[in-house]
Amino acid sequence: MPMSTEKTDAKIDGECLALGRYLFNQEVNEYVRDKYRSANAMLELGNTVGHFDALLVSIAVRHPLLAKACDAYARFFVPQGALRKKMVLLLAIAEVTPPTFRFLDATDSGGWFMFFVRIMWKGMGMVFFLLPALFVLLPLQLLLKMIGFTRWKGESHV
Repeated sequence: MPMSTEKTDAKIDGECLALGRYLFNQEVNEYVRDKYRSANAMLELGNTVGHFDALLVSIAVRHPLLAKACDAYARFFVPQGALRKKMVLLLAIAEVTPPTFRFLDATDSGGWFMFFVRIMWKGMGMVFFLLPALFVLLPLQLLLKMIGFTRWKGESHV
């Protein structure tokens, strides 16, 4: 049963807002939401989503901390999945849109030492979020694969 256009737009807008909070720590504007909605439709990202991909996106849009865990998991176990594609799409749109481009283009101060400190901090953060995600998401992914779910059958995942 296909979703109505309004319901689909609301779901995509919800994804955009949630992923924007996670990626940029700020609200995305109407222009970004409109471009994200258009690009999702043009690229048919919702039509190519498998059951686990849809589940991963639905978990990620619930809270920025869950998005961080899902992002860490997807980076290693589902790198070509819907969540990563949607994040890259949103980053590409935000990269050329005020005010988010200012956030993305801002330079960090502190020199080489602070650069390495930030890299180490980010790496430890990824491990911190990846470990619990492994215990929850890997069994789910394997279970869904074993029972044969390949496509998302639900109406909404936001």
